[in-house]
Amino acid sequence: MRTPIATDGRLDTAAKHPGLSDPQYLLRRRAIASSARGHRVGDPSPRVEYTEAEQRTWRTVHQRLWDAQHEHACRAALNAREQAPVPAEHIPQHAEVGLRLRRLTGFDFTLAGGVVGNKRFLGSMAHGYFHAVQFVRHPAVPMFTPEPDIIHDVSGHGIHLASPTSVAGISPRLQRAAWSCRASAAADVDVTHP
Repeated sequence: MRTPIATDGRLDTAAKHPGLSDPQYLLRRRAIASSARGHRVGDPSPRVEYTEAEQRTWRTVHQRLWDAQHEHACRAALNAREQAPVPAEHIPQHAEVGLRLRRLTGFDFTLAGGVVGNKRFLGSMAHGYFHAVQFVRHPAVPMFTPEPDIIHDVSGHGIHLASPTSVAGISPRLQRAAWSCRASAAADVDVTHP
């Protein structure tokens, strides 16, 4: 599979993305993700002190997504975006967004170090928790990352979790349906991209 690896749109394998080959970035990513080891669903996420470069990446992507959503998103998504507590000027801590989501739809973020298995992911959603990472994508290609990051989880999913008619409203039913399937079939239930 070919993916963007440079801001000029050049395509290549995901393995050639700067986020998978920059030793300093990988060290920082691992340090942030390591706090998820042993984390229990529902426990508070640790606070992350983001660098100015990470903040700049957040602001760049947030502005581009905001503009694209304004032009292309449906009214329901735009309404949810207005309700979602996702700031433009800084990377929010999980608690900053989760507190408002909890009041709006009963959802909150719980810490993940990376991709979470279906059984844990779906089970947590049934109890009102969405697994989210805290690390930020590599700044060299801010509009693409080969793995979910905090921008994807909080800015992307946080908007949908703010709407009772979106993922937040149907997730318990999806979870029950996924549990009734064989484990391999549960992988086909896509609750991450409504």
